[in-house]
Amino acid sequence: MKKKLEELDYYKQQAKNEFAFREMLKFAKPDLFVIFDLLEQTGINYFVIIKIIRQLHNLALGTGYGV
Repeated sequence: MKKKLEELDYYKQQAKNEFAFREMLKFAKPDLFVIFDLLEQTGINYFVIIKIIRQLHNLALGTGYGV
């Protein structure tokens, strides 16, 4: 029973942290907030997008065509 309560508290705290992060991002960087919100609404994994952008940047630097 105690484990269930700990899990519930964990998810409540996680939800509060995510809300606080969103509000901070909305206030500090509205442009990034819009991108983050769009990625979340569409269900796209933003870690994959970040890795793709990083690899394209590395490719551009390595070939000399992107500079």
